[in-house]
Amino acid sequence: MLVPQMLDPLAAWTLEAAAVATGSTEPFRLGWTPPRWEMLNPAEEIAAAKDAIRSGLSWLSEEQRVAGYDPEDVRAGIIEDLAWLDANEVTLDVDPRRVTNRGVAQKNADPNAPDPADTRR
Repeated sequence: MLVPQMLDPLAAWTLEAAAVATGSTEPFRLGWTPPRWEMLNPAEEIAAAKDAIRSGLSWLSEEQRVAGYDPEDVRAGIIEDLAWLDANEVTLDVDPRRVTNRGVAQKNADPNAPDPADTRR
């Protein structure tokens, strides 16, 4: 990606200047999130991102950054939404913990339910 190639040297200089100015040796990690752009064909672009993640060619947080989102904000939002859904016993057809892509209940949607394929009983 070209953004890190351009901005990493600038970040190193900035962090060095900040360390000299403050006397701090606290390590920092920087990431670059480009501005979000509108998708031209969301169905194809989302499917391609999903395939890249599932095939190991990319990772979830990287695809979120490419789309212009901060992965930490996305994770916090997902955790908050799932906690609310669980607390209110709401199941949506987009919850992969409970429903497959085809809208069918997951085989073992209840994490406390015994697995019917488990023959060790």
